[in-house]
Amino acid sequence: MSAMRRPRGPAAPNSIRSVADARRSHVVAVVGGALDPTVVDLARALIQQSRTHLDLLVLAEVPALFPLRVYGERVVGPAAERALNTAEQPCAEIPGESEIILCRDMASALVAEIRARDATDVVLSAPTGNWWRQWRLRRAISYLRAGADCRVYVVHMRSSEAASADVEPSGRAMVP
Repeated sequence: MSAMRRPRGPAAPNSIRSVADARRSHVVAVVGGALDPTVVDLARALIQQSRTHLDLLVLAEVPALFPLRVYGERVVGPAAERALNTAEQPCAEIPGESEIILCRDMASALVAEIRARDATDVVLSAPTGNWWRQWRLRRAISYLRAGADCRVYVVHMRSSEAASADVEPSGRAMVP
């Protein structure tokens, strides 16, 4: 697994993070898809409730035939940077990190990152695209739910679509 890290958010000069601060729980938002604005909005809402850090991740699976670094820099890098920059704009005032993670298996890499960050909440979008991508992402989500000790939020529609849907106060969709 390879990673390109960069700090995000306000940082005080010469600040030293304590051991207790390093063990604080995080909210992790996995971005890089069509539902990124809704994923970031939900992650920000979770942050406001718990006052923790928000880490933005872009996970990119690299085929076994290609070297991780070259594939990441040439193929995945520009799109991943655009996705992170777009997701970082509404999160500028929230402390946390942004990271591009290049991996061979998305499911195990995501579980390892969640455990390493001691995340309590993970927000990601539902699988879209062709059947192969949907199958892999569904498998990753089920592996994540089984292997990570955190709450998993899967976003299925844009917040504008959810706002326009007819919903009962109980949260269930109304049938016409």
